[in-house]
Amino acid sequence: MSNIKKIAFLFIAIFTIIVFVGCDGSKIELSFEKESYTVNVGEEINLLPNVVNPKNEEYKLVYSSENPDIATYVDGKVKGIKVGETNVKVSLEGNKEKFATVKIIVTEEVKYTVTFNTNGGNEISPIQVTKGSKLTLPANPTKEGYSFVGWYTDEDLTIPFNNQAPINSNLTLYAKWDSISYTVHFETNGGSEIADVTVKHGNKLTRPTEPTKEGYDFVGWYTDEQLKNEYDFNTSITSNLTLYAKWEVKKYEVMFVTDSDTTIPMQLVNHGEKVTQPTDPTKEGYIFAG
Repeated sequence: MSNIKKIAFLFIAIFTIIVFVGCDGSKIELSFEKESYTVNVGEEINLLPNVVNPKNEEYKLVYSSENPDIATYVDGKVKGIKVGETNVKVSLEGNKEKFATVKIIVTEEVKYTVTFNTNGGNEISPIQVTKGSKLTLPANPTKEGYSFVGWYTDEDLTIPFNNQAPINSNLTLYAKWDSISYTVHFETNGGSEIADVTVKHGNKLTRPTEPTKEGYDFVGWYTDEQLKNEYDFNTSITSNLTLYAKWEVKKYEVMFVTDSDTTIPMQLVNHGEKVTQPTDPTKEGYIFAG
């Protein structure tokens, strides 16, 4: 063999060894943390491999899926296409010996509907909840004249709803209410005391026993301290209320019997006031003594 052929053969051999070492000598290792991952149909998750690269080599990752009809794997993202299972793979570009695979399980997300029966309160729209998840309750409903107690799972309102329980079926929740009660206070303006009463929202006030006040006649109940607006007991109670008693002073007739021809007019005197002394009567042959 000529020297030129020997040198050429040696060069080719050395080049082949360099290429072989360059391809198989990489220390990069690829792996996934788990053996499988679950994704819902239509859902996309980030799924990047763990990369061990002790030599800080430059590299590029290639992503692929065994069955793209079930799940795709592009640029480190897995997307569920339809229910099923497939493997996805990540490898080093130009080095098929360096790769990692993992199973992808594609499921159909199940959702349940939670409906709210507010029993006369404001309407609340149904909520979709993923199977096994907890329900985030909406803002409490409102109802005029009532305070909201809570949500119950039965129409008879005997079983309170546990919002920590997972939702595993369609569900209707029923609102429970307590009627708001109002206090009616009676200001008797110096008359006999009348105890406060409690009246539920929308009910009518029962007329209490009339108070008494020495020297006065009771006129009625009024809604204002000036005693101009008389209260109508056919009115539904929708708030706390104070009623004020109105009085008229008793008046007494004072008659003067003169036993003479002199007539003295009758006087009408308010309770507790004094009689105005009239002009003394006269009688022939007599002196008025009192």
